[in-house]
Amino acid sequence: MLHAMGREFGATTGRARRCGWFDAVATRYARIVNGIDELAITNLDGLDTLKEIRICVAYDYRGKRIHFRRTTRGTSPLPADLPQFPGWRKPTSAIRHFKKMPAAAQRYLNVLAELTGARLRIVSVGAQREQTFQV
Repeated sequence: MLHAMGREFGATTGRARRCGWFDAVATRYARIVNGIDELAITNLDGLDTLKEIRICVAYDYRGKRIHFRRTTRGTSPLPADLPQFPGWRKPTSAIRHFKKMPAAAQRYLNVLAELTGARLRIVSVGAQREQTFQV
């Protein structure tokens, strides 16, 4: 489902890319390790038709809720805490300003920034250059 909506296929090979809900735990860790201050959220328009959107906010490890995971290499998958957020169910591909986004899309983007600790800087609502704008 997310592959088709998000056009998540390799440009050269055509193979489906691994994709899933936004992982705020992994992104927060990457932000800390790499000194990232700002977020660029691309392909937001790929979520336009969804009634509900999920975000990974934590993992369950041996009965404990963890918000920080250093590595996934060589480990088995952990159950993810994926609360639902309302979708906006409106096209965003023609929008060029954050304040003109549907309220639910603005809330979603603000939650991503809050969960990761990075400032939202760029949003993309399509593949064309003019569909990417600064917040």
